[in-house]
Amino acid sequence: MNPDARRIRDLRHFGKTVEDDDLFIVATNSYRASGGGGFAGAQVGNTVYEAPDMVRDVLLQYIADRGGVRDLTLGTWSLPPLPNTSAIFESAPAGAARIPALPHGRIDHLGPGTAGFDRYRLRF
Repeated sequence: MNPDARRIRDLRHFGKTVEDDDLFIVATNSYRASGGGGFAGAQVGNTVYEAPDMVRDVLLQYIADRGGVRDLTLGTWSLPPLPNTSAIFESAPAGAARIPALPHGRIDHLGPGTAGFDRYRLRF
């Protein structure tokens, strides 16, 4: 909706470039589906199907039905280089041992965070 936004580039669906007039059904939570967060495509009246289940519960059941999760390191998306920027986030302490090499930037383990998580910094 913002012609100056450049967060997503070269978006494709099954190898075909996604065009502005392409239509998709998007699974989301009730907050987004009712317009929360200002996402233009998710508005009251655009709901195709509303289930009583929470997204988290549907995902957990899907994973359980398939016997677990396989490694999904597919490299299907990436962040463009953003010089002199960083983001701090929290994740599981075990994540420190799994910090990947990034083509642009790095992730630094900062130490303890809140509620049992650790803090990390993504640098570009």
